[in-house]
Amino acid sequence: MTKKKRQPSAATARTKPAGQSSGRGDRRGTAPDQRTNQPTPKEGLRETIESIVIAFVLAFLFRAFEAEAFVIPTGSMAPTLYGRHKDVTCEKCGYSFAVGASDEVDELEYLITRINTALCPNCRYENAVRELPVFKGDRILVTKFTYEFSRPRRWDVAVFKYPEEPKTNYIKRIVGLPGESH
Repeated sequence: MTKKKRQPSAATARTKPAGQSSGRGDRRGTAPDQRTNQPTPKEGLRETIESIVIAFVLAFLFRAFEAEAFVIPTGSMAPTLYGRHKDVTCEKCGYSFAVGASDEVDELEYLITRINTALCPNCRYENAVRELPVFKGDRILVTKFTYEFSRPRRWDVAVFKYPEEPKTNYIKRIVGLPGESH
């Protein structure tokens, strides 16, 4: 019976001790810059720019078809969603409350007037609020296709454009449902 000579497997045929070259063009034993698999600075810049462009495209697609972020502009949704406001603690009774400050700015966010005082809803004390810091409105993320799959429910928050001012987004709570008008 003759014994067959065992052939080395593909995995073991490729591995050589460090520093030895097989003569088949592997990277061991070549110059240090060819040994590393690092991209050149030009390739690295290109990959970074491609990644940024892809991220922006995905963000715009997400915004166009799935959801969009909005800032609550006024205090009409308070106390659950605040627009531009000031947080006040009554000097007399210590009760904390919010005062709408959306009247202080115009549509372009330029300061046009200042709110000087606010009445405490607890004790009716007139508090000085002129120098208090102003907080921007709350931010919400609104899905665009919710009502394609389900009916609107009372008290849901809805965002819509008023036909006479199509550039303005209105954020309101649903009170009346379809078919309830008299």
